[in-house]
Amino acid sequence: MKFLLSIVFIFGFSTISALAQTKDCRKESLQVSKAIQCANIIVQLAEIKVKNLKGIVNTSADKVLIEVYKIRKEETKQDSYNLTKNKSPYIIIETDNNNEFCIKNISQGYYILKFGTADGGWNCSWMKVSVFKNNKDRKIKASLELGI
Repeated sequence: MKFLLSIVFIFGFSTISALAQTKDCRKESLQVSKAIQCANIIVQLAEIKVKNLKGIVNTSADKVLIEVYKIRKEETKQDSYNLTKNKSPYIIIETDNNNEFCIKNISQGYYILKFGTADGGWNCSWMKVSVFKNNKDRKIKASLELGI
């Protein structure tokens, strides 16, 4: 009987744990094949360390595209704009209706996130992000400004 209760307890705990992990990424974004078009100003946002790639983009744009570039540690000292200019994105996602995003199961490492829109009326923003399990679990907060 104790053995059966142990199995039920372990299964129940695993289910609760899985639900909690899913809840954190409930606003998972859709992968898209659109390309970001930028207006005329390059914005470099502060570098951030996080546990997961999830966050929100402060903007009045309807939908924001996020190009995610995987980079090597030694590339983190380079300029984000020039570093991504000749690279293909690892993944491109679109924010939800609240301009929130979440990418499940991304491997630990170093990334550059490029925020923009498909219509090109907004200035693009770049952010370097390091994703490691020992980093704080917090949301990425980015901004996207209307082009001039």
